[in-house]
Amino acid sequence: MRAENCRVHLDATERFRTTDTLRAFVRIYPAGRLEKRPPEDWTAQYALRSAGGTVEKQGDFRFTLDSGSGYLALVQWPLSGGSIGPGEHSLEVVIRGPGIHGDLKLTRRLAVDAR
Repeated sequence: MRAENCRVHLDATERFRTTDTLRAFVRIYPAGRLEKRPPEDWTAQYALRSAGGTVEKQGDFRFTLDSGSGYLALVQWPLSGGSIGPGEHSLEVVIRGPGIHGDLKLTRRLAVDAR
C-alpha cells in the first residue's frame, strides 16, 4: 500500500482555538487481496506535536468500514486543557496493517490560537 492510497482530512480549516475539538480522519483504500481483510486489521496512530516536536497527545485507533469503498480511522480530541498549548502544531498519522511494509506516515500542519 502506498501513501497515494491514503488521505488525511482535517476540519474545513487548519486553524483551531484552544476551546475547539480537533476532528481528523484518515481513509485507506485497500486493493486486491487486501480488500478482503476486515478493517480492524489496520490501525492508525495519531500524534499531535508542538512546533518543538513534543508529543502533546497521541492514541491508536482501529479502522472501520466507510461507505463500502474504503476504511476510516477517526480521532476527536478536545484542545482544551493544559497539555495542548497555542501555536503551530503537526498532526502525524502512522498507519499499520497487512500489506504495509514499514511505516506509512502522513503529516499535516495546523495552528491552535489561544482563546
